[in-house]
Amino acid sequence: MAQERFVDENPQKRNAVLEEFTGIGCRNCPSGHLVANTIRANHPGDVILINIHQGGYAAGYTPDLRTNFGDAIASQAFQGVGAAYPAASVNRHVFANQNGMASGG
Repeated sequence: MAQERFVDENPQKRNAVLEEFTGIGCRNCPSGHLVANTIRANHPGDVILINIHQGGYAAGYTPDLRTNFGDAIASQAFQGVGAAYPAASVNRHVFANQNGMASGG
């Protein structure tokens, strides 16, 4: 007896999630935002940008844009690599020749 399939098994178009690690006090991060926005503009509808305000560049500034989970997400992304801003990860994936998910600096 054939089983009912609830998902399409044909290849589907995928989107990319670009998580930027930033802070309102980061002087170098606007250049990273420009790169991210350019990537999104060159791939309309295919790239989702998420800015995660965390760390020293985010603490003590107004408005406070930090999230309760920002430091934990950054810790996971920067595992095995040095934290440098601006930085980002794509789909929380570790790419070849990288030690961690985050890349940038």
